[in-house]
Amino acid sequence: MPVWRSAMADDSPRYRAAAFGWHKRGNFGHGMELVFQSVDEIELAAISDPVEAGRAASLARLEKAGQPAPKVYSEYEKLLKREKPDFVSIGPRFVAPHREMCLAAISAGVKGLYVEKPFLLSPAECDEVLSAAEAKGTKIAVAHRNAYHPSLEPLCHFLLEGGIGKIHSVQGRGKGDGRGGMVDAWVLGTHVFDLMERLTGGLESVTATIMKNGATFRPSSRDDLIESREEHGLVGGDGVEARFTTGHGWAATFSTMANDEAGNETFGMRIFGSEGEVNLRCDQQCLAWVKLGNPYDVKNGETWRPFNPQGLGVPVTADDQLAITQSMSHETGIRDLMRAVEEPMHEPVCSGADAARTIEVLAGIVQSHRDGGVLKTLPLTDRSLDMGQLSLDFLANPLARA
Repeated sequence: MPVWRSAMADDSPRYRAAAFGWHKRGNFGHGMELVFQSVDEIELAAISDPVEAGRAASLARLEKAGQPAPKVYSEYEKLLKREKPDFVSIGPRFVAPHREMCLAAISAGVKGLYVEKPFLLSPAECDEVLSAAEAKGTKIAVAHRNAYHPSLEPLCHFLLEGGIGKIHSVQGRGKGDGRGGMVDAWVLGTHVFDLMERLTGGLESVTATIMKNGATFRPSSRDDLIESREEHGLVGGDGVEARFTTGHGWAATFSTMANDEAGNETFGMRIFGSEGEVNLRCDQQCLAWVKLGNPYDVKNGETWRPFNPQGLGVPVTADDQLAITQSMSHETGIRDLMRAVEEPMHEPVCSGADAARTIEVLAGIVQSHRDGGVLKTLPLTDRSLDMGQLSLDFLANPLARA
């Protein structure tokens, strides 16, 4: 990824931006009203939140960051009509409000959307929003910020060029805190799925089992499911075991269990090869660590070394550190989205279509489990993602009950 330099001091903003939040429905996500602050070409003109406490908290964060106070709205529809922003960040960490917010912004003529993850609630919603955006020429990027890390592309080349020998397996995990199972897959797993897509040549099929207390989760009624506190719809179980086929022919898996007692150290991927292993750690300054040598040899005395933007063990330069900082603050994502608006042939590095693939994976996990672990080819024919249907299908499907 490139290093971005600040605009000249006499350059005035040429774009207007807005940020949408929703107090106690994910608020403004991970500081989504702050993502424009380092981009001189964009002025944050307004924010919206239907709850006064949310608006006040957002203004306080902006003030603390040294940003001028924008206009404030309780309704994003009125903001769109009056302010006519060029860019909008869709901030709620809870996914349920995203569809209506995205469609309203697209309809209002917004040029670029930067959306908090997870993107949307189902493949069907993704189809709807992406179709609307294409019709209006709106560019969409999603805040999977690890995709913009300057070490990621060099790491892809390193693996393909045999840096750790023949790849044996790619093992992704969620955070494994109290939100295990499908909630962990939604909240943290989408980061992992996005990176898996980029590193493995694409996820082509999935087989999966949703677990409960170490056994297959077999809901006997809808009462066995609960409403997700983070508005993913009905959820159940406390673990997920999924296996993927990939474009590069590498075996890949994703696992999560609630309260795994690993201190949140599991979030990311382990990649094992015949001549080494990679420990990829999501949302960290150093994206990946590499240990060369046979990973199965207990006498292997090699140590872990950082994989930096210039390669394995190469010291981080000032430009490297700036690029890392810009990727983690979302500046790289916003500037890349701005480029996509200005150069229509350019698609954002983490586009709406890319993020839709992570939602497809979630749907594939649920549908495979629903049908008794049957392999589901990606993209899916069934565009739904509804765990509420699981109880009905388990009762009706002898294969699933086996």
